[in-house]
This record gives sequence, structure tokens and C-alpha cells, in this order.
Amino acid sequence: MVKVIKNFWKIATIIIVSIAVILAILLAGIRVIGFKPYTVLSGSMEPHFHVGSIIYVRNVDPVTFKKGDTVTYNMDGNVVTHRVNDILHDDDGRLYYQTKGDANQMVDAFKLYPEKIIGKPIFSIPLLGFVSNFIQKPPGTFIVIGVCALFVFLSTLTELIFGAEENKVQAENPDKPETEEQI
Repeated sequence: MVKVIKNFWKIATIIIVSIAVILAILLAGIRVIGFKPYTVLSGSMEPHFHVGSIIYVRNVDPVTFKKGDTVTYNMDGNVVTHRVNDILHDDDGRLYYQTKGDANQMVDAFKLYPEKIIGKPIFSIPLLGFVSNFIQKPPGTFIVIGVCALFVFLSTLTELIFGAEENKVQAENPDKPETEEQI
């Protein structure tokens, strides 16, 4: 029974640590290779980008966009991802893009100048944005910290209880190997 419980905790530890590492890479580590993750908050780009997805945006030369490309940009402090509907020039000859969300009926009413562009969405992961938003704000942050602390506590407690029991059995039977691996 002791061995089963210890093996359960070892497997659970491996699974939880693996999930934590994967999430850390997908939510933060990806920045090391030049991607910026953003959560899709509206359905304006459905079905291309679903609400709750995370899109990974890479910096590109803003003047290289073509009609039909998706573009992520800063509009009055909000990050928006829409599709380039047309490429135009204003009265001063400055290049700008006309954009439109795939699910929107009308084109956006503003001129998107290259200096407002963050980059181009390269790929997305559905639903990961919900996870990201949950763990970045209370109460999600506190729940994740609490679950991790509880897991560490239970793992330590299990090791203390069953480790002491194994040591007692080993002390009572000094000629018997501790585990089959030591035979």
C-alpha cells in the first residue's frame, strides 16, 4: 500500500510539473523566440480566431501586409486583430490599411497607419486564453497558488509519513534490502 501511494504521488508530481512547464512556455516563454501572446476577447474574427483563444503575434515589417492578411495593432490602448480589407493612401500620401473583422458587416471606420501595427498573428491555440486570463487575475491566481501549495504540502506529508514507516521497517529488518531495485 505504501508503495502504491508513493508511486501515485510521483506520477501526479510529474504530470503537474509537466503541465506547469508547458503552460509557462506557452504563456511566457514563447516571448524568448519573438512571439507575443494575446487573448481573443471578442468574436469579430470568428471563425478564424475563436473567443478565448490565444494568438501568437510575431513582429513583421508593417509595410509588408497585403490585402487579406491578418494584422494585430494597437487602437486607443486596445489590442485588435482584424483582416486587411484594403491598402490605401491618405491625402498626404501616407500608407494606411483599411481593416475589417471577419464576422463584422462593415469595415473599420479608422485608418490603420503602420506605426500602430504590433505584428502578424502566426498561430493560435483555442481556449488557452481562458486559462491565461483565469490565472492572471484574482481569484484565479489565488486558487492556482493554493492548489500548488496544497500539492507540495501533501507530497511532503506523504514522504514524511511513509518515508518514516519505510525507515522503521528497514531498521527492524537490516538484512532485507529496502527495495527490489537494491537486490
